[in-house]
Amino acid sequence: MVQLPGLDSVEQTCWQEFLDCSMRLLAVLDNRLNAVHGLTLAEVRVLNLLATSRTGSVRKSALCQALMMPPGRLAQIFRHLRPRGLVAQSATPQDRRGILLSITEMGRARLLVVRRTLAEEVRAHFLDRMSHQQMLALIDGHLRISTPLKTSVTPAEAGEADLTACE
Repeated sequence: MVQLPGLDSVEQTCWQEFLDCSMRLLAVLDNRLNAVHGLTLAEVRVLNLLATSRTGSVRKSALCQALMMPPGRLAQIFRHLRPRGLVAQSATPQDRRGILLSITEMGRARLLVVRRTLAEEVRAHFLDRMSHQQMLALIDGHLRISTPLKTSVTPAEAGEADLTACE
C-alpha cells in the first residue's frame, strides 16, 4: 500500500479501501458482462446513455462529456458496437459537421437483457453486502465528494479541450 504524505492511518485506510473496492467491483462487473454478453461495462454505459436520452441519439461530443471519456476511447467503443448493429451514426441535422450517435432497436433489445445481468451482479457484489442504513450513508458520502467535483472540473480536464476531435 502506497503511503500518501499527510494522511493519518484512518484517512489512508479509507482512501485505499475505496480505491481497492472500486477497482475490484468494476473489474468483476466488466468481466461478467463481457463473459455473458460480449460487452464491456464501458460499452454498456454508452448504450445506456443513448437509450435513456430523449431521442435515443446523442451528439458525439456530448456523449464524450457525459461519460468523461476521451474521444479516442469513445471511437474505439463505437467501432466495436457498430458492426454488431447496436448503434448507428449520422450527421447532426443542425450542423452537418457534427456526429449524432444513436442506439438501434437491436441495441435496445440487447441492453434490456444486459441490464438484468448487471442488476444481478450489482446486487450480489455490492448491495447485498450492506444494510439499507449503510447504503444511505454511502450515498451521503458519495454525494459529498461528487457534487463539488462536478462543478470544479475545467473543460480541459473533462476532455473538452478538443471537442472537434470527438466529432
